[in-house]
Amino acid sequence: MKKITKYVLIVAALIVALIIGLYLYSFFSKKVEVSNFKGYYGELAKQCEQKSSYNCCIASVRAMTNGNYKLSENNTCENGFKPNMLMCIDSFKWCEPITK
Repeated sequence: MKKITKYVLIVAALIVALIIGLYLYSFFSKKVEVSNFKGYYGELAKQCEQKSSYNCCIASVRAMTNGNYKLSENNTCENGFKPNMLMCIDSFKWCEPITK
């Protein structure tokens, strides 16, 4: 009986250590990803850390960075631009050129 209890405790400790390790990995990988963005987009990426859907938010920052797009102000854009966003809850909205 003592051997079984010992093994159960060891397995439980390993599971707890694994859960803690996965949490720390997730936390630090987000920090590294956010730190890869610089300037304007870095500030937007920092805001993603507080969002419930981090992956959605950071994907929208990536899209904005790739196109060098800026945030849409109050869902409006200058002439020749249109608002765009990813179809997920925490996406930023940005302005991109209207293409014909």
